[in-house]
Amino acid sequence: MSLRSRLIPLLAGILAVGALLVFSFWLSAPAGNTTAVQPLEIAFIGTTEDADCILLWQPGYTMMIDTGEEADGDAILGFLEDEGIDRIDLLVLTHPDKDHIGSAARILEAVEVGTLLEPDYTGEKKRLEEVRETADRLGVPREQLTSRWQHTAGALTVTVYPPERNDYDGENNYSLATLVEHGQVAMLFPGDAKNKRLSELMDYDWPAISLYKLPHHGRYSENSAAFLLELHPDYTVVTASQPDETLRAIGTSMGTRWYSSVGQTVRFTSDGETLTALTPAA
Repeated sequence: MSLRSRLIPLLAGILAVGALLVFSFWLSAPAGNTTAVQPLEIAFIGTTEDADCILLWQPGYTMMIDTGEEADGDAILGFLEDEGIDRIDLLVLTHPDKDHIGSAARILEAVEVGTLLEPDYTGEKKRLEEVRETADRLGVPREQLTSRWQHTAGALTVTVYPPERNDYDGENNYSLATLVEHGQVAMLFPGDAKNKRLSELMDYDWPAISLYKLPHHGRYSENSAAFLLELHPDYTVVTASQPDETLRAIGTSMGTRWYSSVGQTVRFTSDGETLTALTPAA
C-alpha cells in the first residue's frame, strides 16, 4: 500500500475526531452566553415629598439618577450604606430643580463619584452652582451634555439624551432622558420632561420598555398621555402619591402595573431577560 493511500484514512479519522469534539463542546456550552450577564438591582429610593432618586447597581457598577430633596440625604446615604455601596460610577442630574438635585452636593462629599452628567442649563440656580463647585473641588469629572452620551459596562448600556434646544421656558424641559438597557430589559427615565421636551422624545425609536418613570411627578399633559401610550411599559413608577387619574386609566388599560415612591422604596431586579418587581403594586 502506498504512503498516500495509508495517509488518507488516517487524516479522515483525525478530522472526524476533531469534528466530534467541536460538536460535543457546542452542545455543552450555555446558550446565548447568559452566564455573563450580572443581575441588576433598581431602586426608587423613598422620598419625603414628590422627589426623584433612582439607583441602579450590579457588582462593579453603580449609577444614580437624581438625588431627591435636601431632606432626603439621610435616607439616600442610609440606603447606600445598607447595600454596601461606597462609589457611584455615574451620577445623572436630569435638571436643576431642588427636588432632583437637593442632596447632590452632600452625596458628592460622602461617596466617590466617577462622572457627573447634567443638562446644558445656563440659568441661575444657587443649589446647582453649589453642586458644580463641590464637584470641581473634589475633582469629579462633570459634563454639561449637548449631544447624546453612551456608556457600556458588561451587559449594561446607558444612553443619555440631552434636550435638542438650548433655550426653554422652564427648567423641567431641560431634563436629560436616560435609557438603561440590561440585556433584553429596557428602562426609560425622562426626568420631569414636559410637553416640549416630550415632543422631542416621541420622535425617537425606543425599544420595548419594561420600566418607565412617569415624567413630572405624574401630572397630566397631552404629550405625557401620548408618550405613555406609545411606550406601553410593563411597569410605571410615579414619584408622587399617585398619577393623574387620566394617565393612570391609560396605563391600567394597557396592563401596566403602577408604583409610587413617596414614603417607600420601590425595588426591581433584572436578570437581563426579565424584570421582576420586588415591591407590591399600588
